[in-house]
Amino acid sequence: MLNLEDTFCFIAYQNKEPFAINNISKSNYCLHPAHLNFKIESYLGARIEVNHVTYGTLCFFSLDENDVEISSIVKEKIKLMSQWIGYELEKEKSQTLIEQKLQQEILLKKITQEIRQTLDFNQLFETAVNILLNTFNVNRCHISLYDESNLPPFLMVAEAIEGDFIPMLGIEVDLSKNNPHFDLIMSSDQVVISDNVFEDPILKEMISFCQQIELKSMLCVRTSYKNKANGIISLQQCDRFRKWTSAEISLLESIANQLGIAISQAQLLQKEQKQIQQLAKQNKALSKAEKQAKVANLAKTDFLASMSHEIRTPMCGVMSITELLLDTNLNSEQRNFVEIINQSSNTLLTIINDILDLSKIESNKVELESEIFNIHECIESVISLMALQAENKHLNLIYIADPTTNYLFKGDANRLRQIILNLVSNAIKFTDIGEVIVRLEVIVNQIKISVQDSGIGIPKNRLNVLFQSFSQVDNSITRKYGGTGLGLVISKKLAELMGGTITVQSEINKGSIFEVTIQAESIYPIKANLPDLRVKSCLIDKKALIISDSSAIKEMLTLQASSLGLKVEIVSSHNFCLTKLPIMTVIIVDYPLKQINSLELAEFIRKNTPNIPLIWLTPFNLATKENLAKTTPLATVITKPIKQFELYKNIQQLLIKSSNLESDNNTIIIESQGKKSNSLNIKILLVEDTKLNQKIACLMLNKLGYRDIDIANNGLEGVEFVQQKSYDVIFMDMQMPVLDGINATRQIRNLGKKIQQPWIIAMTASALSGDRENCLNAGMNDYLSKPVKSENIFQALQKINLDTFITDENN
Repeated sequence: MLNLEDTFCFIAYQNKEPFAINNISKSNYCLHPAHLNFKIESYLGARIEVNHVTYGTLCFFSLDENDVEISSIVKEKIKLMSQWIGYELEKEKSQTLIEQKLQQEILLKKITQEIRQTLDFNQLFETAVNILLNTFNVNRCHISLYDESNLPPFLMVAEAIEGDFIPMLGIEVDLSKNNPHFDLIMSSDQVVISDNVFEDPILKEMISFCQQIELKSMLCVRTSYKNKANGIISLQQCDRFRKWTSAEISLLESIANQLGIAISQAQLLQKEQKQIQQLAKQNKALSKAEKQAKVANLAKTDFLASMSHEIRTPMCGVMSITELLLDTNLNSEQRNFVEIINQSSNTLLTIINDILDLSKIESNKVELESEIFNIHECIESVISLMALQAENKHLNLIYIADPTTNYLFKGDANRLRQIILNLVSNAIKFTDIGEVIVRLEVIVNQIKISVQDSGIGIPKNRLNVLFQSFSQVDNSITRKYGGTGLGLVISKKLAELMGGTITVQSEINKGSIFEVTIQAESIYPIKANLPDLRVKSCLIDKKALIISDSSAIKEMLTLQASSLGLKVEIVSSHNFCLTKLPIMTVIIVDYPLKQINSLELAEFIRKNTPNIPLIWLTPFNLATKENLAKTTPLATVITKPIKQFELYKNIQQLLIKSSNLESDNNTIIIESQGKKSNSLNIKILLVEDTKLNQKIACLMLNKLGYRDIDIANNGLEGVEFVQQKSYDVIFMDMQMPVLDGINATRQIRNLGKKIQQPWIIAMTASALSGDRENCLNAGMNDYLSKPVKSENIFQALQKINLDTFITDENN
């Protein structure tokens, strides 16, 4: 037996061209081992090579001692033969590889389908580990999960064993600490191969453990998704040492890739299922909490209704008595005390109303009214109410609106008035110097009202708490200015109920602008049978001089005067010129002026232009009003804040008086349509269970001039009274023993024509949503909330006369 190096084939293998010897005995190869041992006398060989890969040699030899002539043609033929053999070998090898690859693809597809047909976490690993065990015919197979956020991050989740070998599932082995074998596995998606674990240098530190678990050969690979490891597969041969093939390694890498995807999907599904279960649990808890909240809210509503009645009943006594006291002869000290009581009571009532309003809004129990109202009257009622408060702080309270815009709308004027009152009240409260300006803008069916002040302003980082319940910009604000912090919350919620909202802009020490927008149906005056106030041709081209140092007042006066058709010239006190006066048709002077003495100006006008109409704009409590009014025969005084159309009326009256304007069809004077005077001879029944309230109500009615008053102590007595005597009006308390006001009213209405049906007015200390509707549904005609003031009673009785008059006309 010769070594390969001692053969002629080795020489042919090393040469690119064929190797040939005609007679070895006569050549330099006479001492070659192949000649000496095998008596080879002649040799021809060529290496088999394809694409620079050598597979072996093709050779021919002879033992005959005679010379064999090997020509170049023979050499070329053997070269061609070796190439053909090489191509055939390569073809066979490629075919084998293709068949192996196809079988591997089929096997991988089958394994992948079996692994990924279930996304159940536990079932996934059990299926995968058994498939791997059978496919690779190993003794033991492990699948572990890897999560770097856990300690330890490595957790074995499934194991399959063939043969009587030691199970490893449940054995805690943290392979992640100082383990080069584990580090190599986790570094890439390539298989880590160990044909002999005892000779593998990276397993040197684990030889004793390998002996313990009878491990001889091993393949390990990580599973991953988007290059992030999520597990490890370990194939272990325990009964023998095993040389792993490239096909096995390639197949394991492909399986690991698919298993990594399946693990990721299963984890996502498991996470989603947990979230669904948690969400279902939370929904169940929320449903339970919602039911509890509804019960609690109902209890809160009932409590507020009860507390409202209990608080308002004594308050009704306090406020009504103070009102009556203020109409009596009191010395200055007594009047001061009574006024303090009255102011404190009103403050307390405001707080109670705010809390009740918030409760109604949060309980979705606010129902908006839908009635035709004049937007100017709505805003001006607030302006009039706050005028004295503004004047006491020496603030200009100014209302600016374009008189030519439509002014009638259909909506809830009371709630809108509540919003405006809150904004104007706050503006005055937080302003010490300057002006509070209310502006109106109408865009089709949208009303936009802004309230601008020159007050303390609000820091930008505190604007977010303005509309939160019981919040103030600063605790010190509460101490200095008072208030519950509910007004803006209620106002914004009411604005949202009316299809709008409230926004705010503010700057420290420069002031704030609150803007409220609501949706309301626009009603043209002609549809409401009211005058359409537009530009009057009789005033066109006549000149008006406005003297003022306030830019807001100038803007307001310009709008009103120019809308009449007047040509307007505006001056401030510093650039006023006396020579302009004679050419004017009307002069409008603001009071006070910074650089003109008003009395000196009045004296000049009295002497030089006595026939020019003069309008003075003065504060409400100005002591010199009478002197200003006597400036000329054609002078008039208008108290600020000026109401819409008030300037119209005064200008026309003065111009007519000065013979500069004839009274004709262009007249714009608007006289208020007063309600019919109320008869003091009506018969009144007061149904009230509280003695104090009986006394107060009688005192108020007597003060208004009503004397024919009977008193019933509960609803049942009230029903009996109406069957014995005819009454024009019944003031009906809501909460009474024996029979309450609602049921008493129903019984009275059920009597029908057996009695003279009275006008029934509810009087209640409750103020929750639905009270008014319940009263009207029961058959009552009107509703008054306690504490009731004399003016409320007067207005209610005035309404009776008007409505009765309308009813009689319709009949």
